[in-house]
Amino acid sequence: MDSIGAALRRARDKRGLTLDDVAARTKINLKHLEAIESGDRSAIPGGFFYKSFARQYAAALSAGDPDLVDEIEELLAAEQRPTHPVARDEEVIKVMSSMPVQERASWNPSAASYAIFLVLALIGCSGLYAWWHRTQQAHASADAKPRPPVVVEKTEAPKPEAPKPEVQKAEVEKEAPTRPSEPAALAATPDDKISLEVTANEDAWFWLSADGKTLFSGVLQAGQTKTFEAKENARMKIGNAGGLDIKFNGKPTGLIGPKAQVRTVVFTPDKFEIQMPKPPEE
Repeated sequence: MDSIGAALRRARDKRGLTLDDVAARTKINLKHLEAIESGDRSAIPGGFFYKSFARQYAAALSAGDPDLVDEIEELLAAEQRPTHPVARDEEVIKVMSSMPVQERASWNPSAASYAIFLVLALIGCSGLYAWWHRTQQAHASADAKPRPPVVVEKTEAPKPEAPKPEVQKAEVEKEAPTRPSEPAALAATPDDKISLEVTANEDAWFWLSADGKTLFSGVLQAGQTKTFEAKENARMKIGNAGGLDIKFNGKPTGLIGPKAQVRTVVFTPDKFEIQMPKPPEE
């Protein structure tokens, strides 16, 4: 499996871009981009910035190839997997076999038992910590996923009929039969279309297709706004979920996801759904 730097460098060379071109698109310092490609994490201040820069780098190169963002996400997730401790029983056996016969005869069995017990205890503690760490990550991912808003349809109450003159009331009751009450009218359904207004609160890449056609793929600068319309469905992939404010049919969708995180949003005329990135296969 390629490293993150190798995958990004390969994608950049494929598109015929230089590091200066990527720095101009992402506003990331050139030396940080060089450090990402060379795998030098010490040149980047902290793991959070390394992941954020790598995601923005991939988003800037993913025009026409949205799978590049998913590939980088899988590589980042693979680097975070806890490594399992290696059993030390064979090392203890090798040390004992290398001892002279006299020393093995005088070796204290209780000390050997204590050493083996200590090694097993360390292995058990390491495994318990790995299990706990994975559980915490799963809970954090579940809490970070926003829930789609619940759309509640309202019904309008029937309008009361205007009162009729008392003089004619008796005659109408005799001549006309009693009519059953009409059911309450349902609320007007929304127009059969999708209207999106996308505003960037900071630089963010996204890709949008409507009714099977790509309408936009690129970086939206902070402060810029774009509007789109679709008839049946629209699909949107965002490289920096916290960097965009979206209005769906005139109403804000709320926070799509944290900053520097990838999210996919599917829109239909009456609702929308936020999809999390697929977890890497183990």
